[in-house]
Amino acid sequence: MTAYNYLWLIVVCCVLATFVWRLVGSIFAKKINTGSALFQWVTCVSYAMVAALIARIFVFPGGELADTSMVARFLSLAVGALFYFSVGRSLLLAIAASLGAFVALTTLPFLSHLMPF
Repeated sequence: MTAYNYLWLIVVCCVLATFVWRLVGSIFAKKINTGSALFQWVTCVSYAMVAALIARIFVFPGGELADTSMVARFLSLAVGALFYFSVGRSLLLAIAASLGAFVALTTLPFLSHLMPF
Protein backbone atom coordinates (compact mmCIF):
# COMPACT_ATOMS: atom_id res chain seq x y z
CA MET A 1 0.00 0.00 0.00
CA THR A 2 1.22 3.46 -0.81
CA ALA A 3 1.13 6.36 1.62
CA TYR A 4 -1.80 7.78 -0.33
CA ASN A 5 -3.84 4.62 0.26
CA TYR A 6 -3.06 4.73 3.97
CA LEU A 7 -4.49 8.23 4.13
CA TRP A 8 -7.75 7.00 2.61
CA LEU A 9 -7.82 4.11 5.08
CA ILE A 10 -7.36 6.54 7.96
CA VAL A 11 -10.15 8.78 6.66
CA VAL A 12 -12.55 5.83 6.29
CA CYS A 13 -11.72 4.59 9.81
CA CYS A 14 -12.31 8.06 11.25
CA VAL A 15 -15.64 8.37 9.44
CA LEU A 16 -16.75 4.95 10.68
CA ALA A 17 -15.72 5.77 14.25
CA THR A 18 -17.68 9.01 14.12
CA PHE A 19 -20.79 7.38 12.71
CA VAL A 20 -20.71 4.55 15.24
CA TRP A 21 -20.91 7.04 18.11
CA ARG A 22 -23.61 9.03 16.33
CA LEU A 23 -25.62 5.86 15.85
CA VAL A 24 -25.26 4.92 19.52
CA GLY A 25 -26.24 8.47 20.50
CA SER A 26 -29.34 8.41 18.32
CA ILE A 27 -30.40 5.05 19.75
CA PHE A 28 -30.07 6.20 23.35
CA ALA A 29 -31.33 9.77 22.78
CA LYS A 30 -34.95 8.73 23.16
CA LYS A 31 -34.23 7.22 26.57
CA ILE A 32 -32.45 10.27 28.04
CA ASN A 33 -34.40 12.52 30.36
CA THR A 34 -33.18 16.02 29.50
CA GLY A 35 -34.67 17.43 32.68
CA SER A 36 -32.66 15.16 34.99
CA ALA A 37 -30.00 16.51 37.32
CA LEU A 38 -27.29 14.46 35.62
CA PHE A 39 -28.14 15.84 32.18
CA GLN A 40 -28.18 19.41 33.52
CA TRP A 41 -24.79 18.83 35.14
CA VAL A 42 -23.34 17.52 31.85
CA THR A 43 -24.76 20.57 30.06
CA CYS A 44 -23.18 22.94 32.60
CA VAL A 45 -19.81 21.18 32.37
CA SER A 46 -19.86 21.34 28.57
CA TYR A 47 -20.68 25.08 28.63
CA ALA A 48 -17.90 25.64 31.17
CA MET A 49 -15.40 23.78 28.97
CA VAL A 50 -16.33 25.86 25.93
CA ALA A 51 -16.07 29.08 27.97
CA ALA A 52 -12.67 28.05 29.34
CA LEU A 53 -11.40 27.24 25.86
CA ILE A 54 -12.54 30.59 24.52
CA ALA A 55 -10.96 32.39 27.48
CA ARG A 56 -7.70 30.51 26.89
CA ILE A 57 -7.72 31.53 23.23
CA PHE A 58 -8.16 35.17 24.21
CA VAL A 59 -5.60 35.26 27.02
CA PHE A 60 -2.97 32.77 25.74
CA PRO A 61 -3.40 32.63 21.97
CA GLY A 62 -1.23 30.61 19.66
CA GLY A 63 0.00 31.10 16.13
CA GLU A 64 -0.69 34.36 14.34
CA LEU A 65 -3.17 35.47 16.99
CA ALA A 66 -0.33 35.61 19.52
CA ASP A 67 1.18 38.48 17.55
CA THR A 68 -1.88 40.66 18.05
CA SER A 69 -2.54 42.97 20.96
CA MET A 70 -4.52 41.68 23.92
CA VAL A 71 -6.31 45.02 24.01
CA ALA A 72 -7.43 44.53 20.40
CA ARG A 73 -8.71 41.03 21.19
CA PHE A 74 -10.72 42.16 24.20
CA LEU A 75 -12.04 45.33 22.56
CA SER A 76 -13.31 43.27 19.63
CA LEU A 77 -14.91 40.85 22.08
CA ALA A 78 -16.61 43.77 23.83
CA VAL A 79 -17.83 45.17 20.51
CA GLY A 80 -19.29 41.79 19.61
CA ALA A 81 -21.00 41.41 23.00
CA LEU A 82 -22.45 44.91 22.89
CA PHE A 83 -23.63 44.39 19.33
CA TYR A 84 -25.19 41.03 20.26
CA PHE A 85 -27.28 42.51 23.04
CA SER A 86 -28.17 45.71 21.21
CA VAL A 87 -29.47 44.25 17.93
CA GLY A 88 -31.78 41.57 19.26
CA ARG A 89 -29.35 38.74 19.99
CA SER A 90 -28.30 38.07 16.42
CA LEU A 91 -25.21 35.90 16.64
CA LEU A 92 -24.26 36.31 12.99
CA LEU A 93 -24.35 40.11 13.19
CA ALA A 94 -22.42 40.11 16.47
CA ILE A 95 -19.69 37.91 14.99
CA ALA A 96 -19.48 40.18 11.94
CA ALA A 97 -19.20 43.28 14.15
CA SER A 98 -16.56 41.66 16.34
CA LEU A 99 -14.57 40.51 13.33
CA GLY A 100 -14.80 43.96 11.77
CA ALA A 101 -13.60 45.58 14.97
CA PHE A 102 -10.71 43.14 15.26
CA VAL A 103 -9.62 43.68 11.67
CA ALA A 104 -9.85 47.45 12.11
CA LEU A 105 -7.91 47.42 15.38
CA THR A 106 -5.12 45.22 14.06
CA THR A 107 -4.67 46.46 10.48
CA LEU A 108 -5.54 50.14 10.31
CA PRO A 109 -2.37 52.13 10.98
CA PHE A 110 -4.00 54.92 12.98
CA LEU A 111 -5.66 52.38 15.31
CA SER A 112 -3.01 49.67 15.53
CA HIS A 113 -0.33 51.98 16.96
CA LEU A 114 -2.69 52.95 19.81
CA MET A 115 -2.61 49.39 21.20
CA PRO A 116 -0.09 49.49 24.09
CA PHE A 117 0.60 45.74 24.15
